[in-house]
Amino acid sequence: IARYGLDDLLVISYLKGGFRCEVEGSTQGVQAREIAFFDLARPFNIESEQVDNLALHVSRRRLAQLMPASTPLHGLVLRHGAIRELLLSQMSTCHALSAQITTAESAAFSDALLQLVAGGLKHAQYQTAGLSPPPSPASLTDMTAFIEAHLARPDLGPDELTRSFGLSRAT
Repeated sequence: IARYGLDDLLVISYLKGGFRCEVEGSTQGVQAREIAFFDLARPFNIESEQVDNLALHVSRRRLAQLMPASTPLHGLVLRHGAIRELLLSQMSTCHALSAQITTAESAAFSDALLQLVAGGLKHAQYQTAGLSPPPSPASLTDMTAFIEAHLARPDLGPDELTRSFGLSRAT
């Protein structure tokens, strides 16, 4: 399949109306402005009353640099959150500017969209599993700024830092 260019990912959002999709025998609804991810090497079916969508074709090879190849992606839906809005906005902006994007600029646009797609996929996995994403790692700069801002607090100590930054005492 990869030889024919189908070993990639489709990122799609219907701007109005939404759609129903069947993936591996399971049917789910995708509402307007939610973002669905489909593996183009695997079968899926989309049904909709109207078509007003944004779609993005993503290279699996390039995505593999940001996410493990074993990550299940087919049929994931990013239903809510700031990353969804940012990805939708970026897709819409790229569409609106497509005639103006130069060859020299295309790599930067592509890289930015790829990062957002990878972030969206990670959040879609957490949403599907009903989990919250893990906290981002705390930087020494963040911790120093926090300590300086809270020096007067009598309860400031290792326990407060571990709670505030999602760390263990051993970290």
